[in-house]
Amino acid sequence: MTLSTSSNRGPLGPFLHSTPLMPRPHDPFLGLASHCIRDTFGPTVQLTADALQSRGGESTLRQILSHVKMKTPKPARRLGLKAGSSPTDAVSVRASLMVLIQHSIVTVQYTKQQQGVATYTYKYQAEQAIYIPRYGKYIEYVKKALDATAACVVETLLLAGRLRTVDLILQAVEREDLPKSDRYTDRQMVVDSFWKLTNGGFLQLVEPIKLLSQDDDEEAEFEEVQVPPHKKAKVATSIGTGEDPAAVTILTSNSHYKSTLPVDAVWRVNIRMLHDSIRAFCVGRLVAEIFGHKVQSAGSLVTAALKYRANQEHVEAKKEGLTVAASDISSFAPQDIVHFLPKTVVQGLEKKMGGVTMAVSSAWEELSVVRNPTVVRRVGDDRYEIACSQLVAYLRKRTVHQIVHDRHGEVAARVVSILGKKGWLESDNLASFAMIPAKDTREVLHQLYRSQYVELFQLANSRQHNPASTIYLWLVHEQRLVQKAIANVASSLWYVRLRRQHQIEIGKDWIERAQQADDTDENDHEMDKVSYEMFCLGLERLDCSTLQLDETLMVLQDF
Repeated sequence: MTLSTSSNRGPLGPFLHSTPLMPRPHDPFLGLASHCIRDTFGPTVQLTADALQSRGGESTLRQILSHVKMKTPKPARRLGLKAGSSPTDAVSVRASLMVLIQHSIVTVQYTKQQQGVATYTYKYQAEQAIYIPRYGKYIEYVKKALDATAACVVETLLLAGRLRTVDLILQAVEREDLPKSDRYTDRQMVVDSFWKLTNGGFLQLVEPIKLLSQDDDEEAEFEEVQVPPHKKAKVATSIGTGEDPAAVTILTSNSHYKSTLPVDAVWRVNIRMLHDSIRAFCVGRLVAEIFGHKVQSAGSLVTAALKYRANQEHVEAKKEGLTVAASDISSFAPQDIVHFLPKTVVQGLEKKMGGVTMAVSSAWEELSVVRNPTVVRRVGDDRYEIACSQLVAYLRKRTVHQIVHDRHGEVAARVVSILGKKGWLESDNLASFAMIPAKDTREVLHQLYRSQYVELFQLANSRQHNPASTIYLWLVHEQRLVQKAIANVASSLWYVRLRRQHQIEIGKDWIERAQQADDTDENDHEMDKVSYEMFCLGLERLDCSTLQLDETLMVLQDF
C-alpha cells in the first residue's frame, strides 16, 4: 500500500502529512482531525488514531495492533519517524492510546466480562481533535471573562488534557507567565482561580483512569474508577507521592475549597461550556447589530441571558447530580440575569425609573415583539426564553450567504437567497426575480450546481426525454447547503494548515538563523533580513486565514 503523501508535482511538494490508514476518499473532517493530532502529538499518535477511525471508530487493543501491523509499512522513515522507531509495536500503541484518552479524543467503554477478565473498547471522537487549534481562543476568552491567573490554569489543563487537583496547582504555579501578587502567594492565587473556574463551569470532574500492569497480555488496558457524588466527595488527609503539602493545606483549610476541589479528583476543561459562552457573545453582537438602535443594550441583555442558561446547564443542574428539564434551564426571570450583565450596563439601567429589574423587564417586552429573527419569547408570568435556535440559524444563514458571495459573486448569492425563499423555480422565472438576464442566470446556476449548492429536478413531458421539452426546476435545500458549506470550510482549513506546515519545512534554515541571530552576525545581511520578513509575513497571513476559517467552522457546526 502506498503512502498518502503529496506528489512531487503537487503544489506542496513531497512532505509527509498523513498515514497509510487515513480513509479514502478523504473526508475533510477526518483529514483535519488527523492533521491536528499529528501537528500536536506526532505521527505515532496519528497512526493509532487513524487505525481506530479506519476500523469504524471502535476497536479493542488487539484489533488495533493487528490492523496497524498489517497496514503499515515497516520503514519508520516512510511515516516521518526517526530511524529505529517502531510505531506498530504494543508499547507505542498503548502509549498513543494513553495520550488520546488523556485529551478525551478516545473514550474507553466496557464491553464484556469473560472468566474474570475485563475487555474494553476504544472509541475515536474526531471532533475533539478539531478543538485543539481553538485552545488559544479558549484561553483568551477565560482571560477576559475572569483574569490572567485563570487563563494560566486553563492553558495548563488544556496542554495536559486532564490532571489531578494538586498536580494542576503545582504545574500552574511553575509557569513563568503566572501573574505575581503582593498580597497572596502563587499557590493561593492559583487555588482561588481554580475555584472560580470550577464554580463557573469551565472545569469538570472526570473519572480517573488506572493503567493496568504492563505484563498483562489481555485486552483489558484501563480500569474505570467511579467518581463519588460531588456532594459526598471526601478529601484525602494523607499526602501521597509527589503532592505538595502547602497546596494540600490550602485546599483542606478552607471549607469552600474542601467541598469543591477534592485533592484526588481529576479535572479537564469543559469545552461545551466555553462554546456556549462564546456563542452567547456572538449572538449578543448579532442582536446588537440588528436591534441595538431600537432597544438599548439589547446585545448585552441577550448575552447575559445565554450566559445564565449556560450556567444553569453546566453548573446548577450538576451540583446535586439532578436532571433538570430543558424548559427550566432555558427560561429565566429578568432579575436572574442581572448578575451576568456588564457593570457599565447595570450602572446605566440603575439610573432609569424603577431600577434595574424594571428596566430589564421593559427591554424584554420590547424585544419580544420584534421579528426576523425572533429574539425572545414570553413563556409565563414575567418569564422569558431566548430563541437561540432561530438566532443561530439566522447567523448561519448570513455566514453561508457570505461564503457563496465570496466564492461565486454577488449574483450567485442573490440567486441562492431567492431559491431558498421561493422554492422550485425555472431559470427564466428565477432571472425575473433576480433581475438579471436569463443567460447569466443559467451560467450562475451551472456554477452553483457544480459546487453542489443548488439542486436540479428534471421533469420530462414525453417518454423520449427530449431536452427541448423538459422542464428544469432549481431548488436550494437549506440544510444541505449548510452541510456543503461546512465541508468546504473544513477542507479549506485543512489545506491552509498543510500549506503552513510546508512553509515551515521550507523556512527551517531561516528560523534557525533567526534563533541564532544574537550569537552570530550572519543575519545582518540586508537580503537575509528581507527574505526573513517576507517569510514571517507569509506565516502571519496563513495564521490569520486559519483563525478566520476556524471561527467560521465553529459558527456553522458547534453553535
